[in-house]
Amino acid sequence: MPRFRSARVVKVLSERPGLQRVEVVMDDESLARAYALTELIGPTAVGDSVICNTTAVDLGLGTGGWHVVHWNTTRSEFAAPGPDHIMKLRYTSLQADVGTSELLYPEAADSPLGGTPVVVCTVHSQMAMVALGFAHEAPGRRLAYG
Repeated sequence: MPRFRSARVVKVLSERPGLQRVEVVMDDESLARAYALTELIGPTAVGDSVICNTTAVDLGLGTGGWHVVHWNTTRSEFAAPGPDHIMKLRYTSLQADVGTSELLYPEAADSPLGGTPVVVCTVHSQMAMVALGFAHEAPGRRLAYG
């Protein structure tokens, strides 16, 4: 289960479109590093109160020691309308409308797939079952994925 802790932004370490890396002082006065995915939660500024998801760092997982800013409590709301209705992180508190390539590039619908079967998986781990089913139904044929 996740763990969330209160913190305050004390320094913006770096930023680029969609990402901020910040230094925060945690509720126990310890310093830590965190990153904010600004397209999901908006930007942070020095002095902002934030809630950090500390789960991966607490468990010693491969985040490089960075917490994730879950929400900026200094702001009462944040809105970043998406292009349509295609959701990422569905059924979570960070679900977001991200649209599709077909909406941005309608000419993609004219691509020369010509009867090529296409399977879309929501997570990479589903690919093993697709490959197994493909091998059963089309022995000796090649499968590509990306």
